[in-house]
Amino acid sequence: MAIIDRLIETQAQQSYRFYLIVDDLPIAYITEVDRPSYTISTQEYKLLNYYFRHPTEIKWSPISFTIREVFSKKEVDSILGSFMKRMRQAHSPPTGINRKALKDLNKRDLMNSLGGTTVNGQKYGSVIKIQMLDPEGDIYEEWEINGAFISEVKPSQLGYSKEDLTGITVTLTYDWAELKHK
Repeated sequence: MAIIDRLIETQAQQSYRFYLIVDDLPIAYITEVDRPSYTISTQEYKLLNYYFRHPTEIKWSPISFTIREVFSKKEVDSILGSFMKRMRQAHSPPTGINRKALKDLNKRDLMNSLGGTTVNGQKYGSVIKIQMLDPEGDIYEEWEINGAFISEVKPSQLGYSKEDLTGITVTLTYDWAELKHK
Protein backbone atom coordinates (compact mmCIF):
# COMPACT_ATOMS: atom_id res chain seq x y z
CA MET A 1 0.00 0.00 0.00
CA ALA A 2 2.89 2.39 0.70
CA ILE A 3 4.07 2.19 -2.93
CA ILE A 4 0.61 3.11 -4.23
CA ASP A 5 0.40 6.08 -1.84
CA ARG A 6 3.80 7.30 -3.05
CA LEU A 7 2.76 6.97 -6.70
CA ILE A 8 -0.38 9.01 -6.05
CA GLU A 9 1.69 11.80 -4.46
CA THR A 10 4.26 11.92 -7.28
CA GLN A 11 3.77 13.86 -10.47
CA ALA A 12 5.61 13.73 -13.77
CA GLN A 13 7.90 16.62 -14.57
CA GLN A 14 6.71 18.61 -17.54
CA SER A 15 9.25 20.41 -19.70
CA TYR A 16 7.20 23.58 -20.18
CA ARG A 17 7.07 24.47 -16.48
CA PHE A 18 10.23 26.49 -15.95
CA TYR A 19 11.65 29.96 -15.51
CA LEU A 20 15.08 31.02 -16.68
CA ILE A 21 16.34 34.07 -14.80
CA VAL A 22 19.06 35.92 -16.75
CA ASP A 23 19.78 39.57 -15.96
CA ASP A 24 17.09 41.77 -17.51
CA LEU A 25 15.67 39.31 -20.07
CA PRO A 26 11.89 38.99 -19.88
CA ILE A 27 11.16 35.38 -18.91
CA ALA A 28 8.04 35.27 -21.08
CA TYR A 29 10.13 35.32 -24.28
CA ILE A 30 12.43 32.43 -23.34
CA THR A 31 11.06 29.33 -25.05
CA GLU A 32 13.56 26.59 -24.24
CA VAL A 33 16.67 25.99 -22.18
CA ASP A 34 19.14 23.15 -21.70
CA ARG A 35 19.57 21.91 -18.17
CA PRO A 36 23.16 21.66 -16.91
CA SER A 37 25.04 18.48 -17.68
CA TYR A 38 28.56 17.27 -17.07
CA THR A 39 31.14 14.71 -18.07
CA ILE A 40 33.51 13.00 -15.65
CA SER A 41 36.94 12.16 -17.03
CA THR A 42 38.63 8.99 -15.86
CA GLN A 43 42.17 7.76 -15.63
CA GLU A 44 42.91 4.08 -16.21
CA TYR A 45 45.45 2.29 -14.02
CA LYS A 46 46.85 -1.19 -14.38
CA LEU A 47 47.53 -3.30 -11.33
CA LEU A 48 48.91 -6.73 -12.12
CA ASN A 49 46.61 -8.05 -14.85
CA TYR A 50 43.64 -5.87 -13.96
CA TYR A 51 42.57 -2.42 -15.11
CA PHE A 52 40.91 0.03 -12.76
CA ARG A 53 39.36 3.37 -13.61
CA HIS A 54 39.42 6.34 -11.29
CA PRO A 55 37.39 9.57 -11.76
CA THR A 56 39.71 12.55 -12.21
CA GLU A 57 37.79 15.72 -13.10
CA ILE A 58 34.37 17.06 -13.92
CA LYS A 59 33.67 19.25 -16.96
CA TRP A 60 30.38 21.13 -17.23
CA SER A 61 28.86 21.30 -20.72
CA PRO A 62 27.70 24.67 -22.09
CA ILE A 63 23.97 25.32 -21.97
CA SER A 64 21.85 27.06 -24.57
CA PHE A 65 18.54 28.86 -24.41
CA THR A 66 16.27 30.35 -27.07
CA ILE A 67 14.62 33.75 -26.90
CA ARG A 68 11.76 34.77 -29.19
CA GLU A 69 12.70 38.09 -30.69
CA VAL A 70 10.29 40.98 -30.18
CA PHE A 71 10.53 44.65 -30.96
CA SER A 72 8.52 47.74 -30.23
CA LYS A 73 8.20 50.95 -32.18
CA LYS A 74 8.86 52.76 -28.89
CA GLU A 75 12.04 50.76 -28.24
CA VAL A 76 15.12 51.43 -30.33
CA ASP A 77 16.69 47.96 -29.98
CA SER A 78 15.41 44.48 -30.58
CA ILE A 79 16.63 41.74 -28.27
CA LEU A 80 19.38 40.88 -30.77
CA GLY A 81 20.31 44.58 -30.85
CA SER A 82 20.65 44.53 -27.06
CA PHE A 83 22.99 41.52 -27.20
CA MET A 84 25.08 43.13 -29.92
CA LYS A 85 25.30 46.35 -27.90
CA ARG A 86 26.53 44.38 -24.85
CA MET A 87 29.15 42.67 -27.01
CA ARG A 88 30.39 46.02 -28.35
CA GLN A 89 30.64 47.39 -24.79
CA ALA A 90 32.71 44.38 -23.72
CA HIS A 91 34.98 44.05 -26.74
CA SER A 92 36.39 46.83 -28.86
CA PRO A 93 36.59 45.82 -32.51
CA PRO A 94 40.13 45.74 -33.92
CA THR A 95 39.57 48.69 -36.24
CA GLY A 96 42.15 51.43 -36.46
CA ILE A 97 45.07 49.23 -35.37
CA ASN A 98 48.34 49.83 -37.13
CA ARG A 99 49.11 46.40 -38.60
CA LYS A 100 52.78 47.21 -38.98
CA ALA A 101 53.04 47.99 -35.27
CA LEU A 102 51.37 44.65 -34.38
CA LYS A 103 54.54 42.76 -35.30
CA ASP A 104 56.39 44.50 -32.45
CA LEU A 105 53.82 43.71 -29.74
CA ASN A 106 53.93 40.70 -27.46
CA LYS A 107 50.77 38.64 -26.99
CA ARG A 108 49.53 40.42 -23.83
CA ASP A 109 49.99 43.84 -25.40
CA LEU A 110 48.18 42.56 -28.48
CA MET A 111 45.16 41.47 -26.40
CA ASN A 112 45.05 44.86 -24.67
CA SER A 113 45.19 46.66 -28.01
CA LEU A 114 42.26 44.55 -29.26
CA GLY A 115 40.01 45.73 -26.45
CA GLY A 116 41.32 44.08 -23.30
CA THR A 117 41.16 40.60 -21.91
CA THR A 118 37.72 40.88 -20.32
CA VAL A 119 35.00 38.50 -21.41
CA ASN A 120 31.55 40.02 -21.75
CA GLY A 121 32.56 43.10 -19.76
CA GLN A 122 30.97 43.47 -16.35
CA LYS A 123 28.58 40.58 -16.98
CA TYR A 124 31.30 37.94 -16.45
CA GLY A 125 30.51 35.84 -13.43
CA SER A 126 26.74 36.37 -13.48
CA VAL A 127 24.57 33.98 -11.52
CA ILE A 128 21.83 32.45 -13.64
CA LYS A 129 18.96 30.31 -12.37
CA ILE A 130 16.74 27.70 -13.97
CA GLN A 131 13.65 27.10 -11.84
CA MET A 132 11.42 24.07 -12.36
CA LEU A 133 7.77 24.53 -11.38
CA ASP A 134 5.12 22.15 -10.13
CA PRO A 135 1.51 22.25 -11.50
CA GLU A 136 0.57 24.89 -8.90
CA GLY A 137 3.41 27.18 -10.10
CA ASP A 138 5.64 26.69 -7.05
CA ILE A 139 9.38 26.20 -7.47
CA TYR A 140 10.38 22.66 -6.51
CA GLU A 141 13.85 22.51 -8.07
CA GLU A 142 16.40 25.18 -8.93
CA TRP A 143 19.67 25.06 -10.84
CA GLU A 144 22.10 27.82 -9.93
CA ILE A 145 24.67 28.33 -12.69
CA ASN A 146 27.83 30.00 -11.42
CA GLY A 147 30.44 32.02 -13.31
CA ALA A 148 28.34 32.11 -16.48
CA PHE A 149 29.12 34.23 -19.50
CA ILE A 150 27.80 34.37 -23.05
CA SER A 151 30.02 32.40 -25.42
CA GLU A 152 27.78 32.40 -28.51
CA VAL A 153 24.82 34.37 -29.85
CA LYS A 154 23.17 32.88 -32.95
CA PRO A 155 20.14 34.55 -34.56
CA SER A 156 17.63 32.31 -36.35
CA GLN A 157 17.68 31.95 -40.11
CA LEU A 158 15.41 34.21 -42.16
CA GLY A 159 13.43 32.92 -45.13
CA TYR A 160 10.46 33.85 -47.31
CA SER A 161 9.06 30.31 -47.10
CA LYS A 162 8.60 30.48 -43.30
CA GLU A 163 6.14 32.20 -41.01
CA ASP A 164 8.01 31.28 -37.82
CA LEU A 165 8.85 33.82 -35.17
CA THR A 166 12.47 34.89 -35.21
CA GLY A 167 14.60 33.88 -32.29
CA ILE A 168 18.07 33.99 -30.85
CA THR A 169 19.93 31.00 -29.44
CA VAL A 170 22.35 32.01 -26.70
CA THR A 171 25.05 29.65 -25.44
CA LEU A 172 26.42 30.08 -21.93
CA THR A 173 29.71 28.71 -20.66
CA TYR A 174 30.01 28.45 -16.89
CA ASP A 175 32.21 27.14 -14.10
CA TRP A 176 29.77 24.86 -12.27
CA ALA A 177 26.10 24.35 -11.44
CA GLU A 178 24.30 23.44 -8.22
CA LEU A 179 20.94 21.71 -7.97
CA LYS A 180 18.78 22.79 -5.04
CA HIS A 181 15.46 21.25 -4.04
CA LYS A 182 12.90 23.57 -2.47
